[in-house]
Amino acid sequence: MLSIITAIIIGAVTGGVVHNSGGSLGWSITAAVIAFGVVYISIGLFIFAKIKKMNKRIQDIMQAGSKKLNRRMQQMQLKPQGGVKTMQKTLEREQNKILEEAIELTQKVEPLFKWNLMLKKQIMTMRMMFYYQMKNFEQVDQ
Repeated sequence: MLSIITAIIIGAVTGGVVHNSGGSLGWSITAAVIAFGVVYISIGLFIFAKIKKMNKRIQDIMQAGSKKLNRRMQQMQLKPQGGVKTMQKTLEREQNKILEEAIELTQKVEPLFKWNLMLKKQIMTMRMMFYYQMKNFEQVDQ
């Protein structure tokens, strides 16, 4: 939302400056539209870079966690310690730790919600998937 407001203000100021410096109405409107587009796209690219970095970190966390869980499962299969239920609960706890770390990472993006209208929905959907995997259905319903 702030990106649109900022782009409109800068576009209007640019159009006003061009018009006051002797430009015709057509040129001032053109300058305003171009300034709006440049500012809006620049802000969008900045936010996209931040989100892309966050997604990469989440993917790295999930891949490292998956490798760790696979190793742990292989170790448990080679040297069983307790019953199947115990091993399953242990693996589930470790998976939940990985998912909680990913959720914490998504919380660092919250300050960008006011700059992009759809970002909040995207991040909340991602969190919902993580909570669903953790079987935390109260958080999923929120």
